[in-house]
Amino acid sequence: MADVYDKATRSYTMSRIRKTDTKPELLARKYLFSKGLRYRIYNKKLIGNPDIVLPKYTDYWIPKILKNVERDKDLILHNDLGVPLSGRAFRSNLFALRDKKDFHFNP
Repeated sequence: MADVYDKATRSYTMSRIRKTDTKPELLARKYLFSKGLRYRIYNKKLIGNPDIVLPKYTDYWIPKILKNVERDKDLILHNDLGVPLSGRAFRSNLFALRDKKDFHFNP
């Protein structure tokens, strides 16, 4: 499909799109700060380069995230009632795990 803008307009439009300091991100940061939480932004040392890092609460978050990962492994293959999922029903995290070597999905 052909572009609806000329080259100059497209260039200007694309230059206005930012990957950092977006409006939702700024609102989230203001909220966290107002609640007394202190954070770091754009920590390049971490995998994925997260927007906001709460370094103080790793004792809470690391076990919680690991527990969620274990729980989600079972939820990928079964729905909330324990019934195997049909080929039409998927959980959103199914696609995030499809490239893992130890993950197999047979609808």
